[in-house]
Amino acid sequence: FKAEGFAETSRRSVSWLVYLNEKPVGGELRSYCRESAGACGADEGNLQVGWLGAEPVFLDAYVRGADDEALYGLYIRDGARRYVSEPFGADSASWRAARGDREDLDADAFHGALGRMVDAELRSAYTSVEDRDGSRIIDVAPTLGTLVLFD
Repeated sequence: FKAEGFAETSRRSVSWLVYLNEKPVGGELRSYCRESAGACGADEGNLQVGWLGAEPVFLDAYVRGADDEALYGLYIRDGARRYVSEPFGADSASWRAARGDREDLDADAFHGALGRMVDAELRSAYTSVEDRDGSRIIDVAPTLGTLVLFD
């Protein structure tokens, strides 16, 4: 075990769960799995926030505006990074319109607002990472000796 490995930006982590009970107790672990056209979850330190079909959509938190203000952008990977939104910030008119009158957004409202930031011609294909449509359901029974890995 190398503790400083967690400080590296290139690290990969795997979580695991081992069922130790002899008889199943409680419900099954349900996972929603999607086919992906590329690596998903995170890209260069940017978190995945949605899907355009089978393409993962990432939130770039390091976009700089004309006056060096901190902005955000949504992108996919087509070999290279391809932005699917205009840059936006907390005070930009497009983000205020997307979030409506709400200052504090719960997860559903936040993902909905992000979806409204996607370019108009792609917007209908956008789904949130929280959306289970198009996912394959896998249920894992809590039986003795079952090992479940999360990448």
